[in-house]
Amino acid sequence: MNTLTVRWLFFIVITTVAISGSSAHSQDNKNDWRGIGTLTLRAEIYSIYYSPSRIVRRNGVVRAWFKIVEPAASNNSHSFNLMQFNCREGKYRILQQSIFHRNGGGTGSIKPTEWQYPVPESAPEIEYKVICHQARSNR
Repeated sequence: MNTLTVRWLFFIVITTVAISGSSAHSQDNKNDWRGIGTLTLRAEIYSIYYSPSRIVRRNGVVRAWFKIVEPAASNNSHSFNLMQFNCREGKYRILQQSIFHRNGGGTGSIKPTEWQYPVPESAPEIEYKVICHQARSNR
């Protein structure tokens, strides 16, 4: 298992979630990230955002980009995750992940994961609820 997969699984299994209010966002579609919640991991807070303008719906499956901003103490500044959701079956998978380091470097993506159910109180569960609720509302 590569380090990106291990890192993401660590977030899923070990996190405690504290849902926060929505953050301010720009009207510019290139910078339309909307806050959907936070993760608290070992007293460090990670902020989760999604981009409404980058959501794609096809054949009952929804694809969306997420941005996770890491705490100042982390070596990483943020990551971008392309997720896919099957709202009818209640499953998700990670299609792509890029992590950016504070020193300006970064690491590339992973191979798409298998479809799985979101773990309660995890980042994927927060993401699933937001995206699939929005997909149902837009029918």
